[in-house]
Amino acid sequence: MDESKGKTVSPTAVAPVAGPSVSACFSGVFLVLRRIIRPKIVTAQEERRRAGCVILRRWNHLPTGIGAPRERIDGHRQRNDGMLDAATIIAIAGTFLLAGAVKGVIGLGLPTVSLAVLAVALNLTNAMALLLVPSFVTNVWQAVVGGHGWSLLRRIWLFLLVAAVTVRLGASALTRVDFSLLTALLGLLLVAYAAANLLGLRFQVQARHEKWMGPLAGLVNGVLTGMTGSFVVPGVMYLQALGLSRDALIQAMGMLFTVSTLALGFALQANDLLRMEHGVLSTVALAPAVAGMVIGQRIRSRLSEQLFRKIFFLSLLALGAYLASRAFGG
Repeated sequence: MDESKGKTVSPTAVAPVAGPSVSACFSGVFLVLRRIIRPKIVTAQEERRRAGCVILRRWNHLPTGIGAPRERIDGHRQRNDGMLDAATIIAIAGTFLLAGAVKGVIGLGLPTVSLAVLAVALNLTNAMALLLVPSFVTNVWQAVVGGHGWSLLRRIWLFLLVAAVTVRLGASALTRVDFSLLTALLGLLLVAYAAANLLGLRFQVQARHEKWMGPLAGLVNGVLTGMTGSFVVPGVMYLQALGLSRDALIQAMGMLFTVSTLALGFALQANDLLRMEHGVLSTVALAPAVAGMVIGQRIRSRLSEQLFRKIFFLSLLALGAYLASRAFGG
């Protein structure tokens, strides 16, 4: 009696009487390699998923409320599918055209307007990433021209340094805190900034207090920049409190926005929130931003700057209130 009877034999192990065929040998080798390699492939996939390299495909099924549970990686990778479609590109271009026009008329507002509008249209991290190139290019020019560069650097260098270094600290919240709360915080900052300007609130920092007020304002400004992408609170208020001339103030704000933009870009990259499509769209957005600035400069003489500033801050107040209310289901 054949001893092999009653035993289960793998089909790949059955060979003709004349000896094993070439196909059977390859099948056996393939099965062995599959057993060896497959666990490693799965492990690599799991590692990439933990590292945030797997993009969430079914974002619409995630809860978005304040108390919604979120994964450390997947829950904080906002949906980016479709960012390169025509409608989105047109919306982004229109936003930066408007933001550039505002900056052309009153000399500020490009990062603030673009951030606020895109946070409504897209989401917070996409808005932060898209403003990087237009904000840097337009503000680095503002930081260089004006004729007050060296005197300003000697006075506010520590404020600028702390404001830049602490952005990374605040940006860590982007992967730990619910986005609805961060968006609400952005809305509250915009409301505070707009209300302070509409009410004409002005603070004054005496020269002897600048040594400790500067780093403190820089610390708060940097952390809030990392959390929300907004550069203005309390940084702009601190610069206004120094009693600078108009030209010096505009140049100092350009310095603050430039270093904050650079620091924000590095912080987003460190948290895996900056991708190639962001860079492409942000670079493309530079053209409408510059065009808007040219248009704004041309119509500045035809408008009352004081009236335009009032309309701007009223709009910013309403937009900030809307962003804040969304977090609470309003």
